[in-house]
Amino acid sequence: MYFQDKVVWITGASSGIGEGLACALAKRNARLILSGRRVEELERVKKICAGDSSHSAILPLDVADLDAALTKAVLPYMIEQRIWLLLFQLQFMAV
Repeated sequence: MYFQDKVVWITGASSGIGEGLACALAKRNARLILSGRRVEELERVKKICAGDSSHSAILPLDVADLDAALTKAVLPYMIEQRIWLLLFQLQFMAV
């Protein structure tokens, strides 16, 4: 299978399109990194999509503070995990 054991990192994975992508890729045996602000929702998505698989991880991330996200979480994780595909989703809200 094309996604077998590939590391796919999905931001915005706690709901909507990100959640759907996570479930679709988990069925194809991708190794998932699920990111978003709401840890509880990420845990829910991981349980629903990947079950008890050790092939998925949660990386809490708030892209609103992109500098902090990059230096504290993103770059070290990318170096360690050899990311094959990054699906970077953002939701913008007008204020």
